[in-house]
Amino acid sequence: MFDKLKQKLETKIREMQQAQIARMDLSRFNDPMTEKVEWTPMKSGGANFKTNILKQKSPSQYAFQLSKGGIIFTGLFGVIGTGVSIGGLIALLSGEVVALFFLFVGLIFTVASFFLYRTMGTPIYFDSSMGMIWKGKNQPKLAGNQQDKQRVIYFNEVHAIQIISERVRSKNGSYSSYEINLVLGDSSRFHLVDHGNYAQIQTDSEILSGILGKPIWDVS
Repeated sequence: MFDKLKQKLETKIREMQQAQIARMDLSRFNDPMTEKVEWTPMKSGGANFKTNILKQKSPSQYAFQLSKGGIIFTGLFGVIGTGVSIGGLIALLSGEVVALFFLFVGLIFTVASFFLYRTMGTPIYFDSSMGMIWKGKNQPKLAGNQQDKQRVIYFNEVHAIQIISERVRSKNGSYSSYEINLVLGDSSRFHLVDHGNYAQIQTDSEILSGILGKPIWDVS
């Protein structure tokens, strides 16, 4: 029974997504690649505030990094987790049975903070001197046996910059989240950021367009 309901829901979602795509005027981009690319979000959900921002790190290097709001948001979970864990340790030393509960809750918040930082806080670098894009703080090693497993994208692999939107529903209402993806030459996509500040999304996309020399496909 639940499997059938799940299948019906998935079918309905796909139909709605296809209807949304059909309403898009992709012909204005004058590029046959638009017919081969997916126009649904790569990442479901998204924050209702600016989580990431594109910053210049050097004359030849830019990077997406956490915004002030993103730092506060991810750090808050860590602060709560640490505080609750300390309270649990104090209770444990006092012989309180409730100590285990506090330690468990503190662990959950700490893990959540780490997970959020890993998903939202990992920087994405754009190096024009090397013509390379990668995720992570460290520059990939590409020589000999030192080659890293992390994915590297070269500027000449990028075909366009895609901006799409998604309506996100929560218990407190709904909001729009905007996603920037790189469209690659094989019609696959590489996800960059996803948040609710459209003005920042536009600004960052325009900077990227200048760095990469690629057009922006904005259907948000």
